[in-house]
Amino acid sequence: MSHLAGQYNTAMKYFLHKASSTSPQDQLYDQIKFAIGVGRLRPGDALPSVRELEEELGIGKNTIWRVYQQLGSAGLLTLRQGQGARVNSKIPEVNYGEKLRQCEMLSRQTAEQALKWGINPVSFGRYYQQYIAKETADVPALIFAECNKTETELFANQISELWDIEVAGVPIDDLRDLFANKRIRRGPSVLTNLYHMEEVRGILRHTRCEVIGLHFIWDRKMLRAIDGLKPPADVLFVFNDDDQPRYGNLVFKEFMSLVGERRITLALKEVSGVGDLETLCKSRKYDHIFFSNRLWHQVPPQIRKFPFVGRPTLRLDPRSLESARAKVGAIW
Repeated sequence: MSHLAGQYNTAMKYFLHKASSTSPQDQLYDQIKFAIGVGRLRPGDALPSVRELEEELGIGKNTIWRVYQQLGSAGLLTLRQGQGARVNSKIPEVNYGEKLRQCEMLSRQTAEQALKWGINPVSFGRYYQQYIAKETADVPALIFAECNKTETELFANQISELWDIEVAGVPIDDLRDLFANKRIRRGPSVLTNLYHMEEVRGILRHTRCEVIGLHFIWDRKMLRAIDGLKPPADVLFVFNDDDQPRYGNLVFKEFMSLVGERRITLALKEVSGVGDLETLCKSRKYDHIFFSNRLWHQVPPQIRKFPFVGRPTLRLDPRSLESARAKVGAIW
Protein backbone atom coordinates (compact mmCIF):
# COMPACT_ATOMS: atom_id res chain seq x y z
CA MET A 1 0.00 0.00 0.00
CA SER A 2 1.35 3.41 -0.93
CA HIS A 3 1.66 6.24 1.54
CA LEU A 4 1.98 10.00 1.33
CA ALA A 5 5.36 11.57 1.98
CA GLY A 6 5.39 13.10 5.44
CA GLN A 7 3.22 10.38 6.98
CA TYR A 8 4.41 7.51 9.16
CA ASN A 9 5.26 4.68 6.77
CA THR A 10 3.37 1.80 8.39
CA ALA A 11 4.60 -0.58 5.66
CA MET A 12 8.16 -0.20 6.96
CA LYS A 13 8.81 -2.91 9.55
CA TYR A 14 11.78 -2.84 11.92
CA PHE A 15 13.50 -5.95 13.21
CA LEU A 16 16.50 -7.19 15.17
CA HIS A 17 18.40 -10.47 14.93
CA LYS A 18 19.35 -11.38 18.47
CA ALA A 19 21.83 -14.02 17.30
CA SER A 20 23.73 -11.48 15.18
CA SER A 21 27.23 -10.38 16.22
CA THR A 22 26.24 -6.84 15.17
CA SER A 23 24.94 -4.74 18.05
CA PRO A 24 21.23 -3.77 18.17
CA GLN A 25 22.25 -0.12 17.75
CA ASP A 26 24.22 -0.86 14.55
CA GLN A 27 21.44 -3.13 13.22
CA LEU A 28 18.80 -0.43 13.62
CA TYR A 29 21.11 2.27 12.24
CA ASP A 30 22.00 0.21 9.15
CA GLN A 31 18.37 -0.78 8.65
CA ILE A 32 17.06 2.80 8.57
CA LYS A 33 19.95 4.02 6.43
CA PHE A 34 19.43 1.16 3.98
CA ALA A 35 15.69 1.91 3.74
CA ILE A 36 16.42 5.56 2.94
CA GLY A 37 19.09 4.60 0.39
CA VAL A 38 16.73 2.33 -1.60
CA GLY A 39 13.68 4.57 -1.29
CA ARG A 40 11.58 2.52 1.13
CA LEU A 41 11.69 5.53 3.42
CA ARG A 42 11.06 8.66 1.36
CA PRO A 43 11.96 12.29 2.03
CA GLY A 44 9.61 13.68 4.66
CA ASP A 45 8.52 10.29 6.01
CA ALA A 46 8.03 10.17 9.76
CA LEU A 47 9.79 7.46 11.75
CA PRO A 48 8.22 5.73 14.76
CA SER A 49 8.57 7.44 18.11
CA VAL A 50 11.28 6.24 20.47
CA ARG A 51 8.61 4.69 22.68
CA GLU A 52 7.00 2.85 19.75
CA LEU A 53 10.32 1.35 18.66
CA GLU A 54 11.19 0.50 22.26
CA GLU A 55 8.00 -1.56 22.51
CA GLU A 56 8.39 -3.07 19.02
CA LEU A 57 12.04 -4.09 19.28
CA GLY A 58 12.55 -4.55 23.02
CA ILE A 59 15.62 -2.32 23.25
CA GLY A 60 16.29 0.72 25.42
CA LYS A 61 15.09 4.20 24.48
CA ASN A 62 18.64 5.56 24.84
CA THR A 63 19.86 3.14 22.16
CA ILE A 64 17.09 4.22 19.77
CA TRP A 65 17.71 7.90 20.47
CA ARG A 66 21.45 7.48 19.78
CA VAL A 67 20.60 5.92 16.41
CA TYR A 68 18.30 8.83 15.54
CA GLN A 69 20.94 11.35 16.60
CA GLN A 70 23.61 9.55 14.58
CA LEU A 71 21.39 9.58 11.49
CA GLY A 72 20.59 13.22 12.14
CA SER A 73 24.30 14.07 12.26
CA ALA A 74 24.74 12.25 8.94
CA GLY A 75 22.09 14.51 7.39
CA LEU A 76 19.61 11.68 6.79
CA LEU A 77 17.06 12.61 9.49
CA THR A 78 15.71 15.83 10.92
CA LEU A 79 14.96 15.83 14.65
CA ARG A 80 12.57 18.41 16.07
CA GLN A 81 11.14 18.78 19.55
CA GLY A 82 7.56 17.56 19.57
CA GLN A 83 7.69 16.37 15.93
CA GLY A 84 9.94 13.35 16.29
CA ALA A 85 12.26 12.08 13.56
CA ARG A 86 11.66 12.44 9.82
CA VAL A 87 13.64 11.59 6.71
CA ASN A 88 15.33 14.81 5.66
CA SER A 89 13.21 16.47 2.98
CA LYS A 90 15.15 19.75 2.74
CA ILE A 91 16.04 20.37 -0.90
CA PRO A 92 18.05 23.51 -1.63
CA GLU A 93 15.98 26.21 -3.28
CA VAL A 94 18.22 27.38 -6.12
CA ASN A 95 17.02 30.16 -8.38
CA TYR A 96 18.51 29.14 -11.73
CA GLY A 97 17.40 32.45 -13.23
CA GLU A 98 19.58 34.21 -10.69
CA LYS A 99 22.46 31.83 -11.38
CA LEU A 100 22.21 32.58 -15.08
CA ARG A 101 22.22 36.32 -14.39
CA GLN A 102 25.35 35.82 -12.28
CA CYS A 103 26.96 33.92 -15.16
CA GLU A 104 26.07 36.71 -17.56
CA MET A 105 27.57 39.31 -15.23
CA LEU A 106 30.74 37.23 -14.74
CA SER A 107 31.07 36.74 -18.50
CA ARG A 108 30.60 40.42 -19.22
CA GLN A 109 33.13 41.47 -16.58
CA THR A 110 35.65 38.90 -17.85
CA ALA A 111 35.24 40.01 -21.48
CA GLU A 112 35.64 43.67 -20.50
CA GLN A 113 38.75 42.92 -18.48
CA ALA A 114 40.22 40.85 -21.32
CA LEU A 115 39.74 43.73 -23.76
CA LYS A 116 41.23 46.15 -21.24
CA TRP A 117 44.34 43.99 -21.12
CA GLY A 118 44.48 43.63 -24.90
CA ILE A 119 43.28 40.01 -24.97
CA ASN A 120 40.76 38.86 -27.57
CA PRO A 121 37.71 37.47 -25.62
CA VAL A 122 37.20 34.58 -28.08
CA SER A 123 40.85 33.57 -27.73
CA PHE A 124 40.54 33.88 -23.97
CA GLY A 125 37.49 31.58 -24.07
CA ARG A 126 39.58 28.87 -25.75
CA TYR A 127 42.38 29.45 -23.27
CA TYR A 128 39.97 29.13 -20.34
CA GLN A 129 38.67 25.80 -21.62
CA GLN A 130 42.23 24.48 -21.74
CA TYR A 131 42.93 25.93 -18.29
CA ILE A 132 39.92 24.12 -16.75
CA ALA A 133 40.91 20.89 -18.53
CA LYS A 134 44.43 21.13 -17.06
CA GLU A 135 43.17 22.03 -13.57
CA THR A 136 40.85 19.02 -13.46
CA ALA A 137 43.18 16.54 -15.21
CA ASP A 138 44.38 14.92 -11.96
CA VAL A 139 41.46 15.69 -9.66
CA PRO A 140 38.18 16.47 -11.47
CA ALA A 141 35.68 19.01 -10.16
CA LEU A 142 32.98 16.34 -9.82
CA ILE A 143 33.40 12.72 -8.72
CA PHE A 144 30.90 9.89 -8.38
CA ALA A 145 32.00 7.15 -5.95
CA GLU A 146 30.49 3.69 -5.50
CA CYS A 147 31.74 0.40 -4.09
CA ASN A 148 31.70 -1.34 -7.46
CA LYS A 149 33.76 -0.29 -10.50
CA THR A 150 31.04 -1.18 -13.01
CA GLU A 151 28.35 0.76 -11.13
CA THR A 152 30.73 3.65 -10.57
CA GLU A 153 31.40 4.10 -14.28
CA LEU A 154 27.76 3.53 -15.22
CA PHE A 155 26.31 6.16 -12.89
CA ALA A 156 29.16 8.63 -13.48
CA ASN A 157 28.42 8.45 -17.23
CA GLN A 158 24.67 8.85 -16.65
CA ILE A 159 25.15 11.96 -14.52
CA SER A 160 27.69 13.34 -17.01
CA GLU A 161 25.15 13.00 -19.82
CA LEU A 162 22.29 14.48 -17.81
CA TRP A 163 24.29 17.48 -16.56
CA ASP A 164 26.58 17.88 -19.59
CA ILE A 165 29.53 18.08 -17.19
CA GLU A 166 32.38 15.62 -16.86
CA VAL A 167 31.82 13.46 -13.78
CA ALA A 168 34.70 11.10 -12.98
CA GLY A 169 33.87 7.66 -11.65
CA VAL A 170 36.14 6.61 -8.78
CA PRO A 171 35.52 3.40 -6.79
CA ILE A 172 35.29 4.09 -3.06
CA ASP A 173 38.34 1.95 -2.32
CA ASP A 174 40.41 4.17 -4.68
CA LEU A 175 39.38 7.53 -3.22
CA ARG A 176 42.10 7.64 -0.56
CA ASP A 177 44.85 6.94 -3.11
CA LEU A 178 43.50 9.64 -5.42
CA PHE A 179 44.07 12.35 -2.81
CA ALA A 180 47.13 10.90 -1.06
CA ASN A 181 49.89 12.55 -3.09
CA LYS A 182 48.09 15.49 -4.67
CA ARG A 183 48.12 19.11 -3.54
CA ILE A 184 44.54 20.22 -3.97
CA ARG A 185 43.69 23.91 -3.63
CA ARG A 186 39.94 23.35 -3.73
CA GLY A 187 38.30 20.01 -3.08
CA PRO A 188 35.89 18.58 -5.65
CA SER A 189 32.29 17.63 -4.93
CA VAL A 190 31.90 13.87 -4.43
CA LEU A 191 28.56 12.23 -5.19
CA THR A 192 27.71 8.85 -3.67
CA ASN A 193 24.82 6.66 -2.60
CA LEU A 194 23.30 7.93 0.66
CA TYR A 195 24.14 4.58 2.19
CA HIS A 196 27.87 5.16 1.60
CA MET A 197 27.98 8.81 2.69
CA GLU A 198 29.61 8.23 6.06
CA GLU A 199 32.14 5.80 4.62
CA VAL A 200 33.12 8.35 1.96
CA ARG A 201 33.16 11.23 4.44
CA GLY A 202 35.48 9.20 6.66
CA ILE A 203 37.90 8.59 3.79
CA LEU A 204 37.86 12.28 2.79
CA ARG A 205 37.77 13.80 6.28
CA HIS A 206 41.18 15.47 5.83
CA THR A 207 40.30 16.99 2.46
CA ARG A 208 38.16 19.97 1.48
CA CYS A 209 35.70 17.84 -0.46
CA GLU A 210 31.94 18.23 -0.21
CA VAL A 211 30.18 14.83 -0.08
CA ILE A 212 26.65 14.83 -1.52
CA GLY A 213 24.31 11.87 -1.05
CA LEU A 214 22.02 10.53 -3.77
CA HIS A 215 18.86 8.44 -3.42
CA PHE A 216 18.70 5.19 -5.41
CA ILE A 217 15.75 2.88 -6.05
CA TRP A 218 15.55 -0.70 -7.34
CA ASP A 219 15.47 -0.71 -11.13
CA ARG A 220 13.19 -2.70 -13.43
CA LYS A 221 15.86 -5.32 -14.18
CA MET A 222 16.08 -6.25 -10.52
CA LEU A 223 12.30 -6.32 -10.13
CA ARG A 224 11.91 -8.44 -13.30
CA ALA A 225 14.47 -10.95 -12.01
CA ILE A 226 12.49 -11.37 -8.80
CA ASP A 227 9.09 -11.41 -10.53
CA GLY A 228 10.39 -14.06 -12.95
CA LEU A 229 11.13 -16.58 -10.19
CA LYS A 230 8.69 -19.50 -10.28
CA PRO A 231 7.86 -20.91 -6.83
CA PRO A 232 9.14 -22.95 -5.22
CA ALA A 233 12.52 -21.31 -5.85
CA ASP A 234 15.83 -21.08 -4.03
CA VAL A 235 17.94 -17.92 -4.34
CA LEU A 236 21.50 -17.29 -3.19
CA PHE A 237 23.00 -13.90 -2.36
CA VAL A 238 26.81 -13.87 -2.19
CA PHE A 239 28.63 -11.13 -0.26
CA ASN A 240 32.14 -9.94 0.25
CA ASP A 241 33.26 -11.57 3.52
CA ASP A 242 33.35 -8.24 5.39
CA ASP A 243 29.89 -7.15 4.23
CA GLN A 244 27.75 -10.20 4.91
CA PRO A 245 27.67 -9.99 8.74
CA ARG A 246 26.53 -6.37 8.72
CA TYR A 247 24.37 -6.01 5.61
CA GLY A 248 23.09 -9.54 5.08
CA ASN A 249 19.99 -9.23 7.25
CA LEU A 250 19.05 -5.94 5.62
CA VAL A 251 19.26 -7.40 2.12
CA PHE A 252 17.29 -10.44 3.28
CA LYS A 253 14.49 -8.27 4.65
CA GLU A 254 14.36 -6.07 1.54
CA PHE A 255 14.41 -9.07 -0.81
CA MET A 256 11.67 -10.92 1.04
CA SER A 257 9.49 -7.79 1.01
CA LEU A 258 9.67 -7.89 -2.80
CA VAL A 259 8.92 -11.63 -2.90
CA GLY A 260 5.78 -11.33 -0.81
CA GLU A 261 3.90 -14.54 0.01
CA ARG A 262 5.46 -16.63 -2.77
CA ARG A 263 7.40 -19.76 -1.78
CA ILE A 264 10.89 -18.42 -2.43
CA THR A 265 13.80 -18.89 -0.05
CA LEU A 266 16.92 -16.74 0.14
CA ALA A 267 20.30 -17.99 1.38
CA LEU A 268 23.07 -15.55 2.35
CA LYS A 269 26.72 -16.60 2.06
CA GLU A 270 30.18 -15.07 2.18
CA VAL A 271 32.14 -15.59 -1.01
CA SER A 272 34.83 -17.56 0.82
CA GLY A 273 32.20 -20.12 1.79
CA VAL A 274 30.65 -20.92 -1.60
CA GLY A 275 33.59 -22.84 -3.07
CA ASP A 276 34.24 -23.04 -6.81
CA LEU A 277 31.81 -20.71 -8.57
CA GLU A 278 31.55 -22.68 -11.81
CA THR A 279 30.77 -25.88 -9.93
CA LEU A 280 28.17 -23.99 -7.91
CA CYS A 281 26.47 -22.62 -11.02
CA LYS A 282 26.48 -25.92 -12.91
CA SER A 283 24.96 -27.73 -9.93
CA ARG A 284 21.74 -25.67 -10.42
CA LYS A 285 21.17 -25.86 -6.69
CA TYR A 286 19.85 -22.29 -6.86
CA ASP A 287 17.34 -20.85 -9.30
CA HIS A 288 19.03 -17.45 -9.14
CA ILE A 289 22.34 -16.23 -7.74
CA PHE A 290 22.99 -12.58 -6.88
CA PHE A 291 26.49 -11.27 -6.22
CA SER A 292 26.78 -8.06 -4.22
CA ASN A 293 27.83 -4.94 -6.13
CA ARG A 294 31.08 -4.68 -4.19
CA LEU A 295 31.89 -8.23 -5.27
CA TRP A 296 30.56 -8.14 -8.84
CA HIS A 297 33.74 -6.91 -10.55
CA GLN A 298 35.60 -9.93 -9.11
CA VAL A 299 33.16 -12.44 -10.62
CA PRO A 300 34.77 -14.14 -13.67
CA PRO A 301 33.16 -13.39 -17.08
CA GLN A 302 32.26 -17.04 -17.63
CA ILE A 303 30.20 -16.99 -14.42
CA ARG A 304 28.42 -13.75 -15.34
CA LYS A 305 27.25 -15.39 -18.60
CA PHE A 306 24.93 -17.79 -16.76
CA PRO A 307 21.37 -16.44 -17.30
CA PHE A 308 20.46 -16.95 -13.64
CA VAL A 309 23.48 -15.00 -12.31
CA GLY A 310 23.26 -11.28 -11.64
CA ARG A 311 23.63 -8.46 -9.15
CA PRO A 312 21.16 -6.15 -7.36
CA THR A 313 20.72 -3.22 -9.72
CA LEU A 314 19.63 0.28 -8.78
CA ARG A 315 18.70 3.47 -10.61
CA LEU A 316 19.04 7.10 -9.67
CA ASP A 317 16.08 8.85 -8.09
CA PRO A 318 15.44 11.86 -10.39
CA ARG A 319 14.32 14.10 -7.50
CA SER A 320 17.51 13.41 -5.60
CA LEU A 321 19.59 14.02 -8.71
CA GLU A 322 17.96 17.40 -9.28
CA SER A 323 18.71 18.38 -5.69
CA ALA A 324 22.36 17.38 -6.15
CA ARG A 325 22.54 19.33 -9.41
CA ALA A 326 21.49 22.45 -7.53
CA LYS A 327 24.11 21.85 -4.85
CA VAL A 328 27.00 21.61 -7.31
CA GLY A 329 25.82 24.59 -9.35
CA ALA A 330 25.30 22.72 -12.63
CA ILE A 331 23.12 25.33 -14.32
CA TRP A 332 22.72 23.74 -17.76
